Amino acid sequence: MYYDSDDGEFHDYDVDDGYDDYIPESKNKMVQMIKKEGPEMQYLSEFPSLYGRYVAIDAEFTGLDEKEDQLLELAACEIKGGVITNKRFHAYIKPRGEIKGTELHGITKETYEKLSDELLDDKKNLENFLEFVGDSLIFAHNPTKDIVFINKELKLNGLKEIDPKQYRCTMRMYYKKYEHTYIKKINLEACCNIFHIDVKDKHKTSDDFENAEKILLRLLQKKKKNKKKK
Repeated sequence: MYYDSDDGEFHDYDVDDGYDDYIPESKNKMVQMIKKEGPEMQYLSEFPSLYGRYVAIDAEFTGLDEKEDQLLELAACEIKGGVITNKRFHAYIKPRGEIKGTELHGITKETYEKLSDELLDDKKNLENFLEFVGDSLIFAHNPTKDIVFINKELKLNGLKEIDPKQYRCTMRMYYKKYEHTYIKKINLEACCNIFHIDVKDKHKTSDDFENAEKILLRLLQKKKKNKKKK
């Protein structure tokens, strides 16, 4: 299956084409994870209307251990009325220990040394993030760790945590809409390929949230088009 931007429709590939994003559902860990989730997680895949105000985010961490690791970088952008605006947010959070995972996110001690004169206080950065988000729905591609680490930083800085139900997941939205197709890769790069979105640098926050916001718009536009046909 591929997305044709000219007619706004999805079309099937022949399985024999050996399309790169085909993988048996039984072997896809993310698909199996979603299928095992209970009803309390269903809010992540709920579709909003096309014309609201939304925020797409991405974050980088030192690792995935919720007790030991921390948020390092946070970026966000605005989608309003079905249009990607030029409003952006970006901040680094000062590391409290060893910076791990550099091979993935590219953040080092030198990153902070070069920006030392520009870095704001962590609390101020987080306050600015909360102001940028407001009460808008927050979209990311598989944001379960983003939710944990962002709220961890907010709590450490004495700020109000974000209700997890304010988040939506473009990965789960995509799977919910197209789970009956045979293309079962649902990571960020695979979804970009399906929608013919140029994939920018993986694990770079400013690129990952832009990819996520484009996937979101494709999904919402497709939903709106399907409603018109009924």
